[in-house]
Amino acid sequence: MTDQKRNRLIRSNTDFPSVIVNETIIEETTNVDYLGVRLDGGLRWGDHVDKLAKQISSNIFVLKNISSLNNLSLSKLVYYGLIESLIRYSIILWGLSSKDNLNRILTLQKRAVRS
Repeated sequence: MTDQKRNRLIRSNTDFPSVIVNETIIEETTNVDYLGVRLDGGLRWGDHVDKLAKQISSNIFVLKNISSLNNLSLSKLVYYGLIESLIRYSIILWGLSSKDNLNRILTLQKRAVRS
């Protein structure tokens, strides 16, 4: 870091950044999406489960419309493609989340299976 940038940070009462790449300051964020998984600083998984629940709810609507065709094999195909694939993706990470988060996803999964 050049002296000019360091002096600018000192004047602005900013703490020195923890990561600097090619004299570019990498800002710290509270949440980040990485490969479809939403991570926060404390690995609490609430944001990821919210995002997942929203996606599953949207896909349940599609599944209900498909199930009105009374084709069981098509309904199973849509379920596995749209619902179960979302639940299984990265469950090894967020699967140790709080019981409330897991119950939300389980409830949505049961609603999808019923339709």
